[in-house]
Amino acid sequence: MSGERSELVTTSGNSQLTHSLDAARLRSPAEKVCKSIVSTLCEELIAYDEGLSCVNYLDFDSDNNSKKGIVAIVSTICVFASASPQLLVSHLDTILPYLKMDTSDQYDSLVCVKLCSILSSVVPILSKMTIGQIASSDVGSDLVQIVYKFDVEAISGAVKALSMISKVSERSEAKLSELDTTSLWCAKLRAKLN
Repeated sequence: MSGERSELVTTSGNSQLTHSLDAARLRSPAEKVCKSIVSTLCEELIAYDEGLSCVNYLDFDSDNNSKKGIVAIVSTICVFASASPQLLVSHLDTILPYLKMDTSDQYDSLVCVKLCSILSSVVPILSKMTIGQIASSDVGSDLVQIVYKFDVEAISGAVKALSMISKVSERSEAKLSELDTTSLWCAKLRAKLN
């Protein structure tokens, strides 16, 4: 009886090992495809924004239709960021400038909500140096401007993103006085909203 148990345990252990090796083999090509899709989406975002997109899925004649296309692209990028944040690390320089919105219409608000979600997903896996670069850039002030301009959903996303940056920067012991001040302000705002 004891010999049968050890065979079952050994067989079960080998089965789990084989299953995880098979999953790793399948995951690698899928990750490469996802990385390629994210790169293409980021390129498409820039091209679409500049009116140079080779894909014309919406009529460019209307400003609202153009904004709908940007919302669609950023929303798709957000799905990938939620599933696998490391796919977006190399594309932060491409997407973060979209936090600067000129108007405060519903489409800009949706873009900001999605970008804040992307930022909140990616920040925890960033290096200390990258966090420092983000904190010393205009991202903090862009997030604060979102709080002033947009609706509650965008405000919530901006506060969450600021909180994530502050939390990660505290862990990395970075000296980020402006960001710390902004984080304190956002903590007070979050308390008022709740």
